[in-house]
Amino acid sequence: MEYNSSENQILRPGVSIFGKHANDPVRLDPLFDLAKTGDYEAARQLVEKLWGDDKTEELRRLILPERPPIFFSVPSTSRTNQLPIAYAKFLAEKTQDLGATYLVGDEYISSLHTSMMKSLKKSHRLMAPRLYETFYQSFFDNFRPHTQNASVVLVEDIITTGSSVNAFRRFLVHNGVPVDYIVGIKGDTRLDPLPSELTKLERTAKKAGLDTTNVDYMALGRELTSSEVMTLASHYIGTQYKKADEQTRLLMRRQLYYLYALKVCGRAEVSTKINKLNRLIDRREERSHA
Repeated sequence: MEYNSSENQILRPGVSIFGKHANDPVRLDPLFDLAKTGDYEAARQLVEKLWGDDKTEELRRLILPERPPIFFSVPSTSRTNQLPIAYAKFLAEKTQDLGATYLVGDEYISSLHTSMMKSLKKSHRLMAPRLYETFYQSFFDNFRPHTQNASVVLVEDIITTGSSVNAFRRFLVHNGVPVDYIVGIKGDTRLDPLPSELTKLERTAKKAGLDTTNVDYMALGRELTSSEVMTLASHYIGTQYKKADEQTRLLMRRQLYYLYALKVCGRAEVSTKINKLNRLIDRREERSHA
């Protein structure tokens, strides 16, 4: 399904146990690595350890009682990360009197991208598309009716730039599933950029001499997260592009056109095919070394 930018919706502020700039008690906990590599019990223990009663109250205030929440865990690139799954189930238990349910994203949706965000620099994450597809053609037809009188809450663990959860939200919205909130263990749950951030992106691009006839930077910014917009404006264009030689600038312009085509023009099918091919190659190499 091609993307129509008019489908984009404003995500309401969600809940995060720890803010974006908090010290990192999550990654430093020994349970974290176990949870990320397939240990569900470690993930559950970590969530219970970090959660507080004040967060339960905040969560319950956020979700309207007349709209039962559906906690939907974001599929992981590695397919071993148990934190979003344990977190979604935990939150459903905390709000079960409101009729809460949960879905394990990895059981229904596959991430086509092969690069994990934690392995990439912030500016490189912009050019690494997050792409998803469903295992079952009938999944959305069966799921959509359940969302008509419910609040869909995406559940993620660490939200750094928000690229993965934002791409997953876009994927769901494109397939007729509205998304109301996002819940994270750590990070900023405000994904949508502010108008001032979009204006800064456009002004920075013009000041750098980037062609604004081929790229509508305001439209591009609306498809990115707040963190991505600021990285694109301040770091990628404002610093890297300004200091680059002409050959590197040409490459960076091409990358920007690709990003614009992917996010705004709905040409994700090209990247989908490329990523599927890469996954097949990776699997063949794994089998050959087994």
